[in-house]
Amino acid sequence: MRAAEERSHDTARKRGGKAKLGRGRNRGKRNAKAHLADWHGQLAAASLTPFRSTSFAAVHATAFSAKSIRFAVVAIVALTSGARAAAQQTVRRSALPLELRVDAIDVRSTENGTLHAGLGANLPLGDYVRFEIDGAGGGTRINDVDGKSGRGDALARFLLDPFAETSFGLSIGGGMSATFGERLRPRQYLVVLADLEMPRIAGVVPALQVGLGGGVRVGLVARAGQPGRR
Repeated sequence: MRAAEERSHDTARKRGGKAKLGRGRNRGKRNAKAHLADWHGQLAAASLTPFRSTSFAAVHATAFSAKSIRFAVVAIVALTSGARAAAQQTVRRSALPLELRVDAIDVRSTENGTLHAGLGANLPLGDYVRFEIDGAGGGTRINDVDGKSGRGDALARFLLDPFAETSFGLSIGGGMSATFGERLRPRQYLVVLADLEMPRIAGVVPALQVGLGGGVRVGLVARAGQPGRR
């Protein structure tokens, strides 16, 4: 009987020890899990902050880089266009539309009349208007007496075919003419005229000009051709 009681006491002590050992093990596991969770949280917080800041900075840096690239492209295109326009204007300005001319004025007979050779410029004022400034010199015969004379013209012509779409180009216009010379008083005349340009010959546009101003005027003109226009 006593032996049975001792065995039951031993069994109870063993069970109590195992229970305490189990509770200790469970408490250790819970503590380990808590420490591990804290460590993971600290590690995540430490790594997430620089990642967020780095990502934010990277996004802004990427946006800034894209804006810079767009601005650079627009600036390059604008500068290229401006340089191209300036080059075209320089070429147009350097190619001054000059003209050479020979005019017979008020030639009524072999005893009276004026014959002049001149040089001028045929300046465009828009698409449809040309402004001519000419200076000419030669001789004038009055009552079979010859003398030197000169002339200056300022004429405007309205073009009926400004873009040279046909072989012949007609224009009409007028302006002022001033004459001077030996045994001649300086005089100014109103001029009206018609001008007919002919097909180009090696980049030169020949023209016939007929008008009134100080008498009947007939002129032969050779103008520097302009691409795509008169």
